[in-house]
Amino acid sequence: MTKSDARTETICIHCGDPCPPGSPEDEGQAFCCPGCRTVYALLHDNDLQEYYQLEDRPGLKPKPAEHLERFAYLDDHDIVAKLLDFSDGRVSRVTLSIPQIHCSSCIWLLENLFVLDAGITASRVDFPRREVSVTFAEDKLNLRKLVEMLVSIGYEPDIRLADLESTPRDRSARKLYARLAVAGFCFGNVMMLSFPEYLGLDSILQAKLGNAFNYLNAALSLPVIFFSSADFFRSAFTGVRQKFINMDLPISLGILVLFIRSLYDILILGQAGYMDSLCGLVFLLLIGRLYQQKTYASLSFEKNFKSYLPIAVLRKQETGEVTVPVNNLEPGDRIIVRNRELIPADGVLINGDGQIDYSFVTGEAEPVEAASGQRLYAGGRQMGQSLEIEVVKLPSQSYLMQLWTQMASGDEDTPHLENLANQASRWFTPAVLVVAAFAGLFWMAVDSTRALNAATAVLIVACPCALALSSPFTLGTVLRFMGRRNLYLKDSGAVERLAGITSAVFDKTGTLTRAGETTPIWTGEPLTPERERLVFSVVRHSTHPLSVMLARNLLEHESRTVTDFIEEPGKGLSATVGDAVVRVGAASWVGAENTSGQNADGETRVYVSIAGETIGYFRLANHLRPGLANVLASLGKRMKLGLISGDHDAERSRLTELFGPDADLRFRQSPHDKLDHVRSLRKSGEKVLMIGDGLNDAGALRAATVGIAIAEDASAFSPACDGILQAESFSLLPDFVALARSSVTIIKASFVLSVLYNVVGLAFAVQGLLSPLVAAILMPASSVTVVLFATVASAVAARRHGVIQSWK
Repeated sequence: MTKSDARTETICIHCGDPCPPGSPEDEGQAFCCPGCRTVYALLHDNDLQEYYQLEDRPGLKPKPAEHLERFAYLDDHDIVAKLLDFSDGRVSRVTLSIPQIHCSSCIWLLENLFVLDAGITASRVDFPRREVSVTFAEDKLNLRKLVEMLVSIGYEPDIRLADLESTPRDRSARKLYARLAVAGFCFGNVMMLSFPEYLGLDSILQAKLGNAFNYLNAALSLPVIFFSSADFFRSAFTGVRQKFINMDLPISLGILVLFIRSLYDILILGQAGYMDSLCGLVFLLLIGRLYQQKTYASLSFEKNFKSYLPIAVLRKQETGEVTVPVNNLEPGDRIIVRNRELIPADGVLINGDGQIDYSFVTGEAEPVEAASGQRLYAGGRQMGQSLEIEVVKLPSQSYLMQLWTQMASGDEDTPHLENLANQASRWFTPAVLVVAAFAGLFWMAVDSTRALNAATAVLIVACPCALALSSPFTLGTVLRFMGRRNLYLKDSGAVERLAGITSAVFDKTGTLTRAGETTPIWTGEPLTPERERLVFSVVRHSTHPLSVMLARNLLEHESRTVTDFIEEPGKGLSATVGDAVVRVGAASWVGAENTSGQNADGETRVYVSIAGETIGYFRLANHLRPGLANVLASLGKRMKLGLISGDHDAERSRLTELFGPDADLRFRQSPHDKLDHVRSLRKSGEKVLMIGDGLNDAGALRAATVGIAIAEDASAFSPACDGILQAESFSLLPDFVALARSSVTIIKASFVLSVLYNVVGLAFAVQGLLSPLVAAILMPASSVTVVLFATVASAVAARRHGVIQSWK
């Protein structure tokens, strides 16, 4: 396709998109469409020009304000009541998901909605979650008008059927903060009360106040034991019941012995005990646990099939078309599915020409044509004119639901994977018990008064706090750096599993290729600007996906008037432009020799004839993601590569060149085929990294050792997976894998450092020489040293692998 390089490209002042010839202008400013001009004028009329000062061309191109009746379900009081966070009859508050939020201008505008509508009293944006909370007066504004107003300025809320179902909030983070606050408060006060002992003033103080400070320390340690440490004891007890030794068992044992020994020293012997070490130990361990849990709660790693479905659909009745909740659909209902809407239930096509995009379910990139009387399945998306469909199954009994249920079992055979800390605890705990028993028996024979002190001292100093902290701080730091470059892993365990990957399997459509993007490559007689203008004038009148794609790539040309326009489903377009009849579509439609519309490899072609003469065809090639060749070459040095795609094998030769001759490339794979293939790899001993998108990959993602979903927008839906990788950072995938492997090396090095500290401490303990002062110095020092080493080493590794440029 030829383009005029001499043409100066005009950029829309609102959204930054190119402005085609004849685009609207206002006061010397250019706009790519009337929608952008409308929003620009709206903001200026309301003195919101600062929106454009915060970012360069920050606006979003608003969708045409059509089909606003699709929000009629927001007039239903029952639906609105389930969506609202609060309502007292006068003031309501709602939280809406808005995936389009992307910059400071978006935040500023959405937090100034009260300027656009007097009914809005306040609005607040949660940027990480891509949500806005709006408080509005019910006598001036309702939820439907609020949503329609957001649509008009380019921020359409994403409201799904799953939003109607209330889910219990996770209160674990709040409890962890409370436990940490209590431990920190007690730790600080115990340290303050222990200073006389550190300075050698305990004998003077004791003569005046007795053991008052020691008793206060014992009292302050009680909430640390019974509240702050509860999770450690609970986890250890659960592990013992399941005959599994985890890291919390030696930690709990050390805490318990430290507490009992300190109480004995304080209440029986009148000594200081180790309450400062106890509180400091628990405080540091809780910090490590908080650091480990602080991942990316704003991302949706787990969703059910209802997350795909709209809340309501247009149902055809004798009295006209009525918007009804999807949950109210019954077999026999006639529904209207408009362009780009998802089919919510299995049904039969009654009226309209279907162009159904099933890539969401099957991975097949090309739309499937459907005629009247043909069966349609939930999960397909109509890509053309409106359809009338008769529902034959309830949404909960649809193919989409069956597929999700089967995919949800994809991880049933996934074996339990221990993290490095738990693996270490399997030998650490028995070793500590053996050393403690040896110390006790030795001193029982030599000096029985030291036997108990030596045995308990070993258990105290060998508490693996530093060992337990190395893993969360290393993995937490790595998670933070990965998140900075748009890889959001579900938890720290995913980092450890990613480090051991031996085989990587990719989906194609939307994973290796850019979702919804293809490049038309012209083959035939020269496509002059005049011929391009004729083709553009015809295809711009069609909503078929191929026509829309061609029109987008020919947008530089002005449209000419067409007459006698005809669109034959499955064949193509025909129209008269000036004196010439232009036909675009299948080879048989335009009169070319190839009658299939595809070449021998299954490659899609769109033929063009002008004035009865076939002048050539557009060959449609997918856009491969930037850096794909480097990604595959780098990963191929470390692991086996494979491809499982639901698409046809038209690009087998190109992909074989990229993956290498030894790669296992599988095409026309159903979701079950993908799941079975990943399972077979796992059973053969491979540790599989699955990279895909869409529901058709959900089972394979769950069954893999690590499943990563590619997303154009990380706040949008992603199937159940271990991580979400924004498409713009796809080229960094090998660097993420390398960083994960380095993190495991760092953890092992931290273990060695922790063991060295334990050896020093045990040298004091087995001799019965562990004083409270030595414990107060040695135990925190070992923990802090390991934390600093893990954090700094992780930052160095991230820089070395190119994941970050600075340590900030």
